[in-house]
Amino acid sequence: MLSNNRKMNSEINVIEILWRFFEQWKAVLIFSLVFALLFSSAKFVKDTKDYNKAGEQAVVVEDSGDVAGSISAILDGLDETDRKAVERQLKEKELLDAKEDYYSNSLVFHIDPGNYAQLQLQYKIDAAAEEENKVLVEAYENALFSEDFAADIAETIDPELDKKYVYELLVIPDSDSGTESYSATDARETLLVKILIPSGSDPAELKDAIDSFVMAQKKPLSGSVGEHNIKLISDEVVTSSNIALAAEQTEFMSKLTDARTNYTKNYALLTDQQRAAYNTITMLKSGEVNEATAEDNPEPHISVKAGAAGFIIGAFIYGVALGIILLLRRRTISEADTGYYPGVRNLYSFFNNGAKKGLFRSAAVEKIRRRKQIGLEDQAIECAEKISLVCEREEQSNVTILSPGSLDEDCDKLIAEVCKLLTQAGIDASKKELANSGLEIKEKELAEASPVIITIVEDKTSLDGFNKLMNTCKNYQVDVLGTLYYGTR
Repeated sequence: MLSNNRKMNSEINVIEILWRFFEQWKAVLIFSLVFALLFSSAKFVKDTKDYNKAGEQAVVVEDSGDVAGSISAILDGLDETDRKAVERQLKEKELLDAKEDYYSNSLVFHIDPGNYAQLQLQYKIDAAAEEENKVLVEAYENALFSEDFAADIAETIDPELDKKYVYELLVIPDSDSGTESYSATDARETLLVKILIPSGSDPAELKDAIDSFVMAQKKPLSGSVGEHNIKLISDEVVTSSNIALAAEQTEFMSKLTDARTNYTKNYALLTDQQRAAYNTITMLKSGEVNEATAEDNPEPHISVKAGAAGFIIGAFIYGVALGIILLLRRRTISEADTGYYPGVRNLYSFFNNGAKKGLFRSAAVEKIRRRKQIGLEDQAIECAEKISLVCEREEQSNVTILSPGSLDEDCDKLIAEVCKLLTQAGIDASKKELANSGLEIKEKELAEASPVIITIVEDKTSLDGFNKLMNTCKNYQVDVLGTLYYGTR
């Protein structure tokens, strides 16, 4: 029995929506197939346009002798957006290639910072004129950064090594780089050569190569700067750890990883036309022949992936639309809806599987959902027994069932059968028909009614009407024993 304030809330019954989605599989299939056709057709039209444009570009680049002209022709054939995308990707490729080249060939990058080895050679220079000593030291240092010295060292380490990676092995001595065994005055006459020892290199071979080059400079520098003598006074390998080098290597690897990621990501974002133009320009720059252009720009065809994506998106849109429609209609969609109303109990739920017909209904899905569902006659008997128990507990000898009437004639007949069974059981049961989906009834009839049971019809009973009826019952102090639910799902 109810006496508290009541309000019916509209809730999203996700489970029920999913069942309805599966129940409407025929409509979902048709809707999804339409979307699949639209997606695959749009992709085919776009691919055809890109293929035609790429074909025009292929005619332009048939003469691969004029690389610069061919590249300009390809870029000029693109609109502004495509051109910027291709130029940006080409720039990223240049930066990535530079980093990859340094990573693969740099000797310093592959030196172990925990075993940082330097070969140090110290030469004593004696000039005929003392004031020429400093000039001679600078002249020898300049020679160490010449292409001839880099070529000699590269030949010693690896004949295929690019000379530019030799220069970064050289360590320019600081102004206070003299050893402790020499005074500051003597240090002005000392040439100190410091060079990092790459991994796998023989320090002895490296020392011989440097010494041979330095001694070979004596004759030309004696003629251009001044007569002098030079001799090697010490050579040693100094090993230590270098935290700064470790930090530089880590920072470079981070930048290289970012460059690889950005290049791959942006390449994937290119359209087919942009990718075809980019690949053609890349081949022209690398000197490759143009046969691969046809492979990069295959003939358009119906895309299975686009069709599958359209099918999935269509099914998703249908499901979302179904949920929104059910929510906005504010109709009961399951027996659980009355449970949101405080104090209301659902006494029994009827399910008429025989009503499953049409595009949006499926008896097969309902049979799967309610495999053990009994027939309507047995449901009427169970319902009458349940109401009898409730009346006995509530000490009620009569009850009025508010039936949907013409709103659902099958349900109305079922309620009439329940009333007949209740009468046979000794309960004075009567049936009053509600006017419409809003559950409207004359207030006088409701006020004169015995304790009532309200019948809710799936997809037809208005939640707002149910709420209004419950408040009217409260105002006239009409006891509501519970509800009956009639569903076709």
